[in-house]
Amino acid sequence: MFKEEKTTQIAAQFLLRADGKMPYIKLLKLIYYADREMLQRWGIPMTYDRWYSMKCGPVLSSTYDLIKSNSGNIWSKFISSEGYDVVLRSDPGNGELSKAENEIIGDTFNEHGGKDKWELVCETHDLPEWVDTGEGAVEITYRTVLEVQGVPLPDIDKIIENIDSENAVDCFLAKAG
Repeated sequence: MFKEEKTTQIAAQFLLRADGKMPYIKLLKLIYYADREMLQRWGIPMTYDRWYSMKCGPVLSSTYDLIKSNSGNIWSKFISSEGYDVVLRSDPGNGELSKAENEIIGDTFNEHGGKDKWELVCETHDLPEWVDTGEGAVEITYRTVLEVQGVPLPDIDKIIENIDSENAVDCFLAKAG
């Protein structure tokens, strides 16, 4: 289940490092890299967003929707879209982020933050899980990312089972609340 508050905090951490503004396509790539790294290192994603191969590389579906609609219960309080850029309006803090997640965000920005959006688009086209879809979109599953990263199949099955269990609990709590 997509975690809007946490994703807003992740986006804000990248935007803070970029003086509060960057092209939205660059932000999407940075969040994808961080989410992917968290899955590889710790067996869980940060955002729980759905990933898709699209013309300009991997895209986080719900995050992209927040950017394009300039809305969301939490997102729009802190981040706004201005043309092709996203701008941090105010800092939502990082209370939803673990130490490991903050470290991955920092590492990701240090490695990729100095690149321009088109360099990141080209670079993500080289990721083994990305497929050229032309104008369409194809889902990139957590399983696929773990497989191309060489995670053993029994470990992948356990990771996917844990993610599915957490999603089921989150869905139950959302309906109960």
